[in-house]
Amino acid sequence: MTEVEQHLAPFHFSQIQLDPPKRLTFTMHPFKTFFEGMRLIYRHMRHKEWRQAERHYNEGLRAHSIGMFIEAEAAYRECLDLEPAHEPAHTNLAALYLQRQNLEEAESHIRLAIEARPHYHRGYYNLALLLMHLEENDEAISWFQESLNRSPKHFWSLVNLAEVHANRNEMDRAIEFYERALATGNEQHAVYQRLSELHFVRRDFPASERCLEEMLRRRKSAETYYNLAWIMVARQDHIEKAIEHLEQALNYSANYREALFNLALVLSIAGKNTESVTRMNQYMDAYVERDSDEYLQHLRLLTRINPQNYVALLKVAELHLKANRINDAIEELEWLLERNAKVEPALEMLGNIHLDQANHKEALRTYRKLVEAAPEKVPGYLGIAKSYGAIENYAAAKPVIRKVLDLDPNNPELHYQYATLLAQDGDLREAANHYRIVAKLRPTYPRIEKRIRMVEAELAEQETEKPKAWPLARTIKGR
Repeated sequence: MTEVEQHLAPFHFSQIQLDPPKRLTFTMHPFKTFFEGMRLIYRHMRHKEWRQAERHYNEGLRAHSIGMFIEAEAAYRECLDLEPAHEPAHTNLAALYLQRQNLEEAESHIRLAIEARPHYHRGYYNLALLLMHLEENDEAISWFQESLNRSPKHFWSLVNLAEVHANRNEMDRAIEFYERALATGNEQHAVYQRLSELHFVRRDFPASERCLEEMLRRRKSAETYYNLAWIMVARQDHIEKAIEHLEQALNYSANYREALFNLALVLSIAGKNTESVTRMNQYMDAYVERDSDEYLQHLRLLTRINPQNYVALLKVAELHLKANRINDAIEELEWLLERNAKVEPALEMLGNIHLDQANHKEALRTYRKLVEAAPEKVPGYLGIAKSYGAIENYAAAKPVIRKVLDLDPNNPELHYQYATLLAQDGDLREAANHYRIVAKLRPTYPRIEKRIRMVEAELAEQETEKPKAWPLARTIKGR
């Protein structure tokens, strides 16, 4: 099993009931041809005991079909007292004992049914089913073969014999009998499904894929789309098609947990990092508690499947930050940057962490790398200015902000930071102008009006305390 297969949610195995419905064991006295029917009518007219036996049998059949088991047993026995070789009565009496879990009596009557009608397949099939239930597989195989010798296209003998071989891990034989069952034309969707599973167990993925595609042509279902996508991912081909199939599975069943999980992983394999994290977040919001360790582990799966999934790594670092695991967040970001030193969101997040931790030297170094990676973008310059401002080096901070304002003159965050630096450096009038620009660009900027009032008040206070200017000296001509 490959590493990808280990991480995927499992292949969906069906729960097909391959035994025929129990009502099929309640059989009327059969005749297949007109002449056989005429013979039975003639026998009916001539033999009074036979007529009585048939009357008791039909009474038992009616009682059995509505759950009156005691009355049914009595009627069947009266039928057999009159006609001991009545094969349908033996068959239905065996079915009644099976319902009561009286297996010895059931087996006895099945064998009597075989003696009564040795050329008919049903008795052999029923005995094989009973032995299969008792896990006597060797004998079950021989009796299924006896049934098929008499009716080579008996569908239920074929599929149950296939299941015996599958249980014995004889997959080639199981597939052989399922393919024979397929040729009968019965329950083809279910047979294709079981064949796809057996091929999957043998790791014959192309054959399994063919069966699943045939199933989709006949009947579309969420499970079939899911399994077909699973096979495609395991084969590492048609990844885009696998994504389509998983999305189709979710269209058919919106709450298909495994399909949503695998879709997130396959999107990561395909390099669609943002979409993969979005889908994994949907999965975790629906099925995983936010505070559990499993939440973090599911995000890590996306990076194991695709180490280049930087969006997932950033999300992991973000979760560490929210949980106040600062060192873990730094470790994740540094691991990411070792593999790709120009991932802008990682550089920005790492710089912000260092700045918050008052590690100004590392913050400056990281923000400079961000400027190298994205010289036309604002965050790197803004981070450098904040770092200089934090160590009160306003002379170095102001030119950086002034430069980046030329790149983005309508950025309220830049004007706010520049105004703050100016105010800290004592240039209150210019600071007030930039705070007013912030209020104009974004009136809802947090506490901006309060900042403007504070600066204006301090500026007014400075104006009142300012000494009067000396009058200009007169020009004295000559000496």
